[in-house]
Amino acid sequence: MVGVTKPGTRAEALDTAKKLLWAAVALYGYAAYLNYSSIETLQTYLGPFADTSTTGFLIMLDFVLAGLSGYAAIQLDKGEDSLAKKAMTVNAATGAITLFLFHSAISEIMLNGGLLVLGVWGWRLLNQRQRPLI
Repeated sequence: MVGVTKPGTRAEALDTAKKLLWAAVALYGYAAYLNYSSIETLQTYLGPFADTSTTGFLIMLDFVLAGLSGYAAIQLDKGEDSLAKKAMTVNAATGAITLFLFHSAISEIMLNGGLLVLGVWGWRLLNQRQRPLI
């Protein structure tokens, strides 16, 4: 049958990885919203480095990382998975670093933990050759 894949195939793993990349885009958008809506909280974390240019930089960085994940998902749909592997690595690293730095509110813990899990899960899916882990 055309368009039907067996469970556990490489195509299914790539499809799951593509969905994870789009989920990362949504998480980065939410991170930008949190950074923009809680500038006072962000200023308490950053201390003397808290000014409007730093806050603007962090918001712009969230949008750039969202764009990277979205572009990687589009490239993955075309069959190119090297950029998707790099995007998953960046997602995992961003989640781990920001989970270590920003862990006072439950929304930040869930957001950064989600990025970490998405990055590690997607990276493992893209680096295996036979069956997905799920």
